[in-house]
Amino acid sequence: MLKSILSFPILIALFACNGVKKDPGPFEIMIGSFSSEQQSIEDSNYYHISLHMAQVWKQSGQNWLYVEQALGSMQDKPYRQRFYLVEETGDGSYKSSVYAIKNDSLFIGKWKTPEYFDAFDQSLLEEREGCAVFLNKTETGYSGSTNERDC
Repeated sequence: MLKSILSFPILIALFACNGVKKDPGPFEIMIGSFSSEQQSIEDSNYYHISLHMAQVWKQSGQNWLYVEQALGSMQDKPYRQRFYLVEETGDGSYKSSVYAIKNDSLFIGKWKTPEYFDAFDQSLLEEREGCAVFLNKTETGYSGSTNERDC
């Protein structure tokens, strides 16, 4: 069984160390490509995983990300493809709703050209009920989790 080495709290803490603009929200911190290659080299209990998060649908006025996650050696066969909608909920907190994609194999590698999704019909998305991640500001960035065992 694969270990989930890219949990949201760890990712958010890592992103906060990137030196991106002062006091960015979680959406800005999440955009980019990330890898656990160095961790897998230093500790054989971890796999080399890559994570790509690209902003899509900029014209919508909402904070949407296309997300692709794969083993480092199998970039052309991601094991997770999702869309995230990141929204402020008040008091500096955020909610990242998770959406599954029908026919996701059609979108492999499209994080490289996010404008590709401008013609995509959002009705093909399926919200993963109970899988939203709730994020709160911490001293080092953001920390978050789903609600209990909803997902």
